[in-house]
Amino acid sequence: MSTPATLLQEGLALQGAGRLAEAIARFEQHTLNRPNDALGWQHLALATLQGGDLARAWRAVARALDLRANDPQLHLLAGNIRQDQGDLEGAVKQFEKAVRLEPKFAHAHNNLGIVLQLLGRPEQAGAAFRAAVESKPDYMRAWNNLGSTLLTLEQPQEAVECLKRALAIDPNYAHAHLNLGLHELATGRHEQAEATLQRAVQLEPRLSDAHFGLGRLYRERFDLDRAEQSLRQAVQLNPRAADALLALAETVAEKGQRALSLECYRQALAARPKSVRARMGLALSLPQVYASAREVEQLRGQYEEGLAALEQGIGAWVREMPPGERITTAQWNNFYLAYQGRDDRRLQERFAGFQRALLEGVAAPFYQPIGKRPLGGRRLRVGFVSSFFYHCTAGNYFKSWVTKLDPSRFETHVFSLHLNPDAVTREIREAATVFRQGAWSFLGLAQEVKSADLDVLIYPELGMHARVYTLASLRLAPLQCAGWGHPVTSGHANIDAALSSEAMEPAGAEAHYRERLVRLPGIGTSYPRPAVPGPVPRAVLGLPEDAILYLFPQSLFKVHPDNDELLVEILAREPRAVMVMFQSRYPAITNQFVDRLSRRFAERGLATSGRIKLLPNVPHEDYLRVNLACDAMLDSLYWSGGNTSLDAIACGLPVITRPGEFMRGRQSAGMLSILGVPELVVETNEAYVETALRVGRDRAWRDGLRTRMAEAGHRLFDEEEPVRALAEFLLGEFPE
Repeated sequence: MSTPATLLQEGLALQGAGRLAEAIARFEQHTLNRPNDALGWQHLALATLQGGDLARAWRAVARALDLRANDPQLHLLAGNIRQDQGDLEGAVKQFEKAVRLEPKFAHAHNNLGIVLQLLGRPEQAGAAFRAAVESKPDYMRAWNNLGSTLLTLEQPQEAVECLKRALAIDPNYAHAHLNLGLHELATGRHEQAEATLQRAVQLEPRLSDAHFGLGRLYRERFDLDRAEQSLRQAVQLNPRAADALLALAETVAEKGQRALSLECYRQALAARPKSVRARMGLALSLPQVYASAREVEQLRGQYEEGLAALEQGIGAWVREMPPGERITTAQWNNFYLAYQGRDDRRLQERFAGFQRALLEGVAAPFYQPIGKRPLGGRRLRVGFVSSFFYHCTAGNYFKSWVTKLDPSRFETHVFSLHLNPDAVTREIREAATVFRQGAWSFLGLAQEVKSADLDVLIYPELGMHARVYTLASLRLAPLQCAGWGHPVTSGHANIDAALSSEAMEPAGAEAHYRERLVRLPGIGTSYPRPAVPGPVPRAVLGLPEDAILYLFPQSLFKVHPDNDELLVEILAREPRAVMVMFQSRYPAITNQFVDRLSRRFAERGLATSGRIKLLPNVPHEDYLRVNLACDAMLDSLYWSGGNTSLDAIACGLPVITRPGEFMRGRQSAGMLSILGVPELVVETNEAYVETALRVGRDRAWRDGLRTRMAEAGHRLFDEEEPVRALAEFLLGEFPE
């Protein structure tokens, strides 16, 4: 028969050999023989904890503590068990007892810090990790944890030093590479971040968070295919990694895989039942391409029901969310809602209120009113925040608001979140009084903007970038304005004015905005005339030589199903007609659109072969050559062309448009009214089709339109009056 000492030794040997059940049996026999031996109970607790039987582990450690209440090792073990049971406050109490009994107990300090992090108490966690490294200077895990916590506390310089201390102890410590890579990602150093995160993966291929970090990096680069691959790997390694599931949901949604996106949100909610972000995804996600107009109405109704559920639950949820999670969760925008072609004011206001409820408790100083200061002969200080100060639609539209403001009257401060500068970025930088470019955290950006002590803050586009849209909830300047880069009301109480285009806004448009509507002359900006290249033969562009080519260039997510009838009718009425369009970057979106349009063709008994030419995305110069090769541009209903219409006009391409109810469906109409070609602006679907057919068939009329558009181009491009009007509006808001 084994003696008690032998039972203990046998149990340890079996545990070391991986024969856990047999080891537990030996330890239990030992405690039966020696019920007052705390060491036996301690080993039983460790073994049952290893086996995942937390209830038995707790009973064993509690018995050991009854026998040896002042043993810090036992309190450490008890804290670990409480943590695994999900009782984080109980774990804190045990770890605190351990360090009171042994103030230099580094492991207990470290574990205490980990639990305090989980409880959303980063300052206290940082103090615990400091105590750990002071007690044990070669404790690399504690250095890493301290560095990670200091990043949370936005103390990056010391954080990086701590991470480097961990790597000096062990250069192959994957977790330190991970945290350093995440910091490099957060500060916009993408090349360094990729190398560092890849190093973490090489060292520890099963480190889910490193794959998650790479997925985030590729998303920020708009490399969604690689992002999806990395995020899938993160989820495969840790199926309950809620953050990775949320990121995967958003990534595949952008690629048009809505069903998969919703499933990822459901899995994230199962993994983290209190995740408000997952609830938002399930409630507010919308497709890019709708199967039909009926589906638009159906999903709009579901969106409204989902928003109501979020509004109902927000009070209780906020009380339980750590501050950092509230800030992360709040950063959302309803970009695709606006493409349903309906009045979004009420829904936008409700969502903005929901967003503020998430933020106000953790960003209270940024909601305080800011009074206007008299100018007193000084320059007006105007700030601009955007992620689109580069060569793109919004960058080309609104750079003149920075570059053409009189520097003797205005001091301009630009905050650019785009990290890859180009010629447009450089033009804005050279004109601005102060140009800041960075990858700020949300509160870091808010503080940076507020510290500039602005008189006016302008967001050229709101609703295209989640962080910028969410920032507009705050009060960072006495006068805050939204431009018309995404021409939908922001819904935010702290946006005072919507700067729009006089030519594009309909009568009574004030009702469409929560903000005060300010109509600037013309198209509201000084838009530079595009440099048009020389034409090339159609065949070079992959286009048929003998067809009537109708350019329909809008991104597929802009194409409401109501457009389909017009396109099919034109093709049915004119056998020579070919529709020239552009593929999405992602096959799922293109396929969904093609499937929908094919059904409309089938309803009319038309063959699709050769009637739609879907071109790949091309550089801007080649895109302009496509314009030059076509006979007419067909504008889209409800959300008309902006940049695309200006490009078409610069190329002499007549644009047929039917203006909608809201500004976003009237941009082309405004441009054409300035040019003096009202016959291209129609009021009915029938007139749209007839006008398109005439432009395509009647070369003489088409050439006459081209001539008139070219002669009037000076009234549309490089026009100075809109920026002068902007200046006068801004100055008029501030007393001398």
